[in-house]
Amino acid sequence: MRGLGGLGFCLVLFLGGYVFIVYFFLDKRETFTEERIIGYPVEKVFPQFNNFQNFVSWNDYFTSEKKIKILYFTPYQGEGGAINFENRKKTKMGQMFIQSETPNKQIDYVLFMNEDQNPFEINVKFIPLSERDTKIVWQVNSPKKSFLESLFPFLLLQKIDLERDLDLDSNNLEKLLAKKVDRDEQLKNIVYDSIMVEHYKGDLLLGLNVVSSNKNGELYKNIIKSHSSISGFVTGDLNKKEDEYGLPMLVTNPENYLDNEVSYFFGIPVTQNEQIADYRYSYLRLDAKKAYSVYYTGPYKKRINLQNKLIKKALKDSLSYDKILQVFIRPPEEKENCVIKMILPLS
Repeated sequence: MRGLGGLGFCLVLFLGGYVFIVYFFLDKRETFTEERIIGYPVEKVFPQFNNFQNFVSWNDYFTSEKKIKILYFTPYQGEGGAINFENRKKTKMGQMFIQSETPNKQIDYVLFMNEDQNPFEINVKFIPLSERDTKIVWQVNSPKKSFLESLFPFLLLQKIDLERDLDLDSNNLEKLLAKKVDRDEQLKNIVYDSIMVEHYKGDLLLGLNVVSSNKNGELYKNIIKSHSSISGFVTGDLNKKEDEYGLPMLVTNPENYLDNEVSYFFGIPVTQNEQIADYRYSYLRLDAKKAYSVYYTGPYKKRINLQNKLIKKALKDSLSYDKILQVFIRPPEEKENCVIKMILPLS
């Protein structure tokens, strides 16, 4: 009995010592560091990280989920940008926001997973290696573990396979940047300010109707918000991949550009009409027609001169029209010149 008592005392002493060491001396967080090299310059890579609409288009956590709903919060890029996300079964849900950034150098993210009140803290550094290569250094700090998890590590159910995830992310990002660079090269070959005759093939747009103030730049700000809303719905809720939809497009009356309020439909071309539950969005079918078109780049408000040239040419040729289309070759962004193709379908 004395032997058993002594053994019990030693066991209690050992466990007590272990608890003391774990509680007071062990860091109840884990830090993972991984490096990847992307074959594109930092000025191309960084915008894929500080804009959540870009971020979710290549990050495997989001692209691997067929039905995931993503809600974006302003500002849509940079410090303070944020998203909420959840899948249908709510097995994947949380919030993520950008805590701070140094352009082209580093970003600090905070990520809350499921209902855990302790976040992941993620620091991403961008190191230019050459004119075409960028090293990305990921440092992920896991949430603080509870005392019980520190005492019995096997109780920690969630493990991050960071190396595998970043391999997938890097591969997705390389493919996405390849498409964007090709698109940029195509933009260099566009002839601006020259009216062309074309056969507009028609489109099926999924989008939303908007009435916007036309004062003090409010129209373009609302266009940016409209784009964020519908692109988030198409890529998030409907889980459309990049090859399943077209360039964003605004449809409006060409005569209302001087009105105090402007009504427009902002949508994204899709291949088929499918049932949607969100009442904010609807479909608009545009018929194939002969059209006059012109490419424009510059501040959005200064597009009017070219738009009027299209209208004058139609009137001169005794052709009628009832709408003008603005195809955003480059997604609308604040503080950036827009690149649009204006199309005037004719009758």
